[in-house]
Amino acid sequence: MRQLTSAEKGRFVVQLDAGTSVVQVARNFHISPATVRYWRDRFREVGHVERKQGTGLHRVTTREEEDAIHDASQRQVGDSFLTARQLVARLGINVSPKTIIRRLRERGIYSRSASKKEFFTQLHRFIRNLYATTLLHLPALAYYRTIFSDEKVRKTDYLCICLYCLTRWGGVPVTS
Repeated sequence: MRQLTSAEKGRFVVQLDAGTSVVQVARNFHISPATVRYWRDRFREVGHVERKQGTGLHRVTTREEEDAIHDASQRQVGDSFLTARQLVARLGINVSPKTIIRRLRERGIYSRSASKKEFFTQLHRFIRNLYATTLLHLPALAYYRTIFSDEKVRKTDYLCICLYCLTRWGGVPVTS
């Protein structure tokens, strides 16, 4: 069963005040009449349809653990960030990766996943060998400045005279 939003609860309280029957409001919102009666009575009792503070499960993390999760998630390891599983392992906190994700979302950090590199295949070896043999006349320095890649995003701090993209341009060297 889905959880009703405060706006939905407010709308059916307004409909009830306008004279609509409990059964009709329940049909309009696809919920049981008992739910409508509960929120109607609750509204009459306390004057609003918000959740009570403190209802639901208790948090399994302390404020210090949440700060540690946030701080660890902001530190880069190499060129990437840690995943939720890696954060659990690194911090030694007895929570699920889902809890880590929830705590990060509460602080505005979304959709973190580890970047994955493709394995070096026989096709990669063949194309690199073909490229190297066609350019044997170049000095050795040219090979140090050549990057072989089939990734969508490439960034480097090094000066690159030739980028050889294996798949996106059909294996054609692209100078940068």
